[in-house]
Amino acid sequence: MQYPYFLDNRQRMRFAQGAQYARGIMALLSLVSYGMQYQMIRHVQQGGTLTPGSGHANDLRVEILEYVQFGVMLLALVALALWMYRAYHNVHQLPLARPQYSTSMAAWGWVIPIMNLWLPYRIMQDIGRYTVRTAHSAQLATPARFRNAAAVWWTFHIGLLIISRVNAAFARAEDPTIEQLLRNTQMMMATQVFILFSFMAALAMLRAIARHEQDLLAAVSFPPNTRGTDYGGAPTADAEAAQG
Repeated sequence: MQYPYFLDNRQRMRFAQGAQYARGIMALLSLVSYGMQYQMIRHVQQGGTLTPGSGHANDLRVEILEYVQFGVMLLALVALALWMYRAYHNVHQLPLARPQYSTSMAAWGWVIPIMNLWLPYRIMQDIGRYTVRTAHSAQLATPARFRNAAAVWWTFHIGLLIISRVNAAFARAEDPTIEQLLRNTQMMMATQVFILFSFMAALAMLRAIARHEQDLLAAVSFPPNTRGTDYGGAPTADAEAAQG
């Protein structure tokens, strides 16, 4: 198979997986931190007292972890979008593929309101379907492991969007009571559990498609002197103009 514009995506895959690991580690650290906060609030609720500075230390720890976690989650999203963009570009180079959307939507689909609730998942399905079919011509169905992992990944992604809105609504309360602080902390702990499940599903999904993507790359040959041609080998209009 000769596809001159098929791009090596292995480095972006490693970046996406590494960012997911960082996301999972931050979720685990934040879960422990909120657990410590929950125990501290329960201690006060039951009539206990705090040692001097312990409340400030807790608030500082939680705030630092929140900022770091936000940065890591943003990095993980960007890394995944970069991999998806190139993977979808490669899908568009396959002669038998019929992708549903343009390559640019693999990136823009994450930020366009309403469409970002379903478009990245549909594009991920396209990537899995056509990557597997082309890498293994005898295998027409997308592997169940990838399909299931992608479905779970997107389910938890939507769940995180919902739970984050609920957390934001609870956080608006001024001078919260002990009970409200406990509830808010429980919600943040639940959020970290959601992130952990989302991380595991995303990692399983990336690992499931990585092998097929590597098999497809190994099957692709890049003939010499193909600059200025389309993936079928015919000269482009620009190349013909230059020759003329």
